[in-house]
Amino acid sequence: MANRSPSIRIGDDAPGYDLDCFSIPKNYTQDLEKVFIPHGLIMDRIERLAGDVLQDMGGQHIVALCVLKGAYKFLAGNVLYEYMWSFYHKTKA
Repeated sequence: MANRSPSIRIGDDAPGYDLDCFSIPKNYTQDLEKVFIPHGLIMDRIERLAGDVLQDMGGQHIVALCVLKGAYKFLAGNVLYEYMWSFYHKTKA
């Protein structure tokens, strides 16, 4: 637990990214002004979180229960990534 990855802080005054930098569906452009956290950054942090969880669990099996409506996509993606990451590193050695 001591080797947790550092957090990323986005302040209230963060400028964000212009919408022109991203492929935004037209039906969302009227509702958005800026993008504060790009998808790639979110995916990188999820990858790091999965690695932290695997390291903390020490190779033990993980049982996950999702209790928040809508969070199942995050949980399923994270658990699937953990499994794939674990499998990759076991077969690579």
